[in-house]
Amino acid sequence: QLLTIGFIIFSFSILYALFFLNDEIWQQPLHKLILSFASWIIFGLLLVGHIRFGWRGKQAASWTLSAFIMLALAYFGVWAVKLWVIGG
Repeated sequence: QLLTIGFIIFSFSILYALFFLNDEIWQQPLHKLILSFASWIIFGLLLVGHIRFGWRGKQAASWTLSAFIMLALAYFGVWAVKLWVIGG
């Protein structure tokens, strides 16, 4: 139930960003957008798998961690590149 609520909130935040923050979204690095959408898709596949195939336990945990890692890379990866590679 928490994953469903999280997926809905994540979907609303992506839609909000696409409609209301259009200029700022396209100024972000492309890999940030790609990783965010990949994370959204993985969360969606997890929910479909849970509903249709009854995924629970280790399988659901690995899908959740995969989606979280993608989302964390989208944020912290951009931060790390700006800090260490670009220098500011």
